[in-house]
Amino acid sequence: MKYSLINVEVDHGETVDGNWIQDVTGTFEDALRIAQETEKANSGRIQVAIVEQIDSSVVILGYWKNLKKIHG
Repeated sequence: MKYSLINVEVDHGETVDGNWIQDVTGTFEDALRIAQETEKANSGRIQVAIVEQIDSSVVILGYWKNLKKIHG
């Protein structure tokens, strides 16, 4: 499975708005571990949400709205 990690700017409950950080190819547990490591590396100053992979050729540095979060 492929997931995208999002640096959350606005959390709407079931959806989030924010910037794409990276894609993860692997299990949900892989994505969760990387999301938690990313938050820890930033001293907890950011919230990282896991969403289904964003299907776009211009995902890098993109700001995305209303992404349905899987976790975060």
